[in-house]
Amino acid sequence: MRPAILPVTLLAIGMAAPAARADDPGPAPTALGAPAAPAGDPGRVTSYRRYTLTTDAVALGLMVAGGLAEGEGGRDTALSSNLMGVGALGALFATPIIHGVRGHVGRSLGSLALRSGLGAIGGSLGFAMADCRGDDELLCGLDLVGPGVLLGFAAASLIDAATLTDERDGRTGWAPQLAVTHDRVQVGVAAAF
Repeated sequence: MRPAILPVTLLAIGMAAPAARADDPGPAPTALGAPAAPAGDPGRVTSYRRYTLTTDAVALGLMVAGGLAEGEGGRDTALSSNLMGVGALGALFATPIIHGVRGHVGRSLGSLALRSGLGAIGGSLGFAMADCRGDDELLCGLDLVGPGVLLGFAAASLIDAATLTDERDGRTGWAPQLAVTHDRVQVGVAAAF
């Protein structure tokens, strides 16, 4: 029976050794030296909002630059149309693409719906705010649609960053357990899913 004690002892010592990770200090040891059972922490939460906010800031900046590049009397120029178009496409599609690339298809579709909806609401409010009394021009009021869409996209960007960019890092794992008292030895495993 003596030879069987060595493998059991080595197994118990191996299970008691914490797994080494450079970015994770591991579970806190208990008074007996065994790692504590994983607490109710569902996992570390990370965020990629800096990517979405940066992308949105560039896109909205292009839209503003397009507005500033308009010609005399607010007439569109080739430069202003291109800047506004690229900015609007970026504000509408860039962040949903980022969500999709990170594997969040539902968030991607939600972000696209949020941006489309708030952009349309902003443009509609801009159009409704135009003062066209006494003006028989067919396209009266369209000058405020652009700023309304811009504000709708900006609101969507902030809501998106605040609510859709947090993700769990996906860590699951296990921690070996060893408890030694004066009358027994307990060996076990605690897992986090």
